[in-house]
Amino acid sequence: MLVVAIPKGRAIEPMLRDARAFALCMVSPNDKQVKRLFGQDNEKEDDPFLSLKTTEAATGMPILKQSLAWFDCKLEGHLSPDADCRLYLGHVIDACVCDAKGISAIALQHIVAPIHETRTSSRSRSVPATTPYQK
Repeated sequence: MLVVAIPKGRAIEPMLRDARAFALCMVSPNDKQVKRLFGQDNEKEDDPFLSLKTTEAATGMPILKQSLAWFDCKLEGHLSPDADCRLYLGHVIDACVCDAKGISAIALQHIVAPIHETRTSSRSRSVPATTPYQK
């Protein structure tokens, strides 16, 4: 699952809810074209994807060809906390690390899923979630 915070009132919100899916693309921080087309202050009527090369994800969402990594998600719901943003919950159905050389080691750790540990007894013994606990 991914949680995405989007400021309330942004033009993307109704499109996201109607599509019931979204994709997140990680691009190089030096990509000036993406910054210009998708910058924080950009709320143009023009579709920024028209000037970029894309491919289609399983949900039909566009994936930027220059992505270093991406996540394709089905929208599971949204929350509207008492804050200036809404939280959109996405179930990841597909993902890709396309260019690990372009991603910093710190960022890559957040993309690659760690082995989750769960508490199994009062003795606080931890085991990987993928390994069934046996007494």
